[in-house]
Amino acid sequence: MADRPIVQTMSDRVRVAPNMELYYRAWLPSRPRLTLVLIHGAGQHSGLFAALGGYCVPHAMAVYALDLRGFGQSKGSRGHIRQFEEYLDDLDQFITWVRTRHPHHPVFVLGHSLGATIAIRYGQERTSCLDGVILSAPALRMRTPIPRHVYAALGVLSRLTPGIGLDLGRWQPVLSRLGWFSTLMTPDLRLPMDPWATGRFTVRWLTELLRNGQQALDQAPAMRLAILSLCSATDPLIDPAAVHQFFASLTMRDKQHIVLSQAPHDWILQNNAQDPVYAYIVQWLAARA
Repeated sequence: MADRPIVQTMSDRVRVAPNMELYYRAWLPSRPRLTLVLIHGAGQHSGLFAALGGYCVPHAMAVYALDLRGFGQSKGSRGHIRQFEEYLDDLDQFITWVRTRHPHHPVFVLGHSLGATIAIRYGQERTSCLDGVILSAPALRMRTPIPRHVYAALGVLSRLTPGIGLDLGRWQPVLSRLGWFSTLMTPDLRLPMDPWATGRFTVRWLTELLRNGQQALDQAPAMRLAILSLCSATDPLIDPAAVHQFFASLTMRDKQHIVLSQAPHDWILQNNAQDPVYAYIVQWLAARA
């Protein structure tokens, strides 16, 4: 254990590109022995990791959570990217910046949902000196399959009008009655009354997420980092079978997959101080530090 921790919520920003600054929060102990970077899910922000960040600090872990571009307090069009590689570039720059603050510590990434897909694609596409990755409910494929005609329409719209968006909060009452879209409105996924949460997503953002989820599955053997995968068997949004498929395709030895029973999609964002999985996450990280 470290000395009594100093918990610091940073309100600063890091410049990751000429016209892009990312907001971040940090929970810092007095004597950290490893660094953990947290990546949130779609429509979310770094503040939702407060419980996990606070849990890790007494275990001598410096925790940094960023707001992805277009989400939270970071710059960028709400819920929009031109290409998924922008997330990878941003993460690369953010990790480089974190390493300047903790040059002698191992660095791990924990991604939730969209953030887990970003972590996978980063590990597959970039030459990384990360020491490991934790995946929480990676958004590799939706639990309810997207109808072919909807998928085709999204592809056309993404090419012709990539910035056209849908505000899930504004249209929630209508979408909840429209067949396939009703799967987006399950009780676990309804948007909270949070000023930094985003319910608007563009068609380009969605098609890039779907495309990269499939690429993460197809290129699973390219992943060489130590992996801890966590997924709920009853997740209402992402397909647990896709997560299992990804895990089974990994070729490295240092891999673990834990299936949680009766857990909501965002379980990792809840105050789980008494949850043995929180304790296991800390144990898994410490063993590789």
